[in-house]
Order: sequence, then C-alpha cells, then structure tokens
Amino acid sequence: MLNHSKKIILASNSPRRQELLKNIGFEFDINVIESDESYDASKSPEEIALHIAQNKALPYTILENTILITADTIVALENSILGKPKSSIEAIEMLQLLSGKMHSVITGV
Repeated sequence: MLNHSKKIILASNSPRRQELLKNIGFEFDINVIESDESYDASKSPEEIALHIAQNKALPYTILENTILITADTIVALENSILGKPKSSIEAIEMLQLLSGKMHSVITGV
C-alpha cells in the first residue's frame, strides 16, 4: 500500500470503487452516510451524476489532511435515467432493456 500524508475516506459501499482504490495502492477508510439522491430531471445525465456525488459529501465534516471521495453512477438510455435495480429480477429486466441498445454509464466524482 502507498503511504500518504492524507487520510482518505471513501464514502461508498461500492465493491468496484473499493477495488479501484486498492488496486492503485491506496489505504482508505469506508464511511457511508445516507444522503439525498434526488435530482432535477431537466438536467443532463452528467450534471445529475455530479450533483448526486456532491450531495453525498454534504453530511461530512472533513478534518485537515483528509480527502473525502464520493461518487454516483447512473445509467442513461435515450435521455432517461434508469434507477438502481431493487431486486435481481429488476436487474435482469434492466439488462434486457439495455441489451443491443446504445446507452451511457456515467460516474460523477
């Protein structure tokens, strides 16, 4: 692991985000505080992902020498944002909906 002078807090339970940080050698703590994930549907998918990521940072008090990483990933199909599937059945339905169609996966950090 890399030794850094700053403490890194990952505000995510995402196994992929944790894996990314581990793979590049960062040591970090995981601390997730629930936050408002509502958004203005008139905004672009890119603006929405960034807005949600920024909202996830609001509940935290960051001390000196600390880096907080928040992120949100959304899937957009034909300018519609698909929500996170709530079950394995919904996940399968979403994959079937996306199959063979051009779509975007956007992460705001």
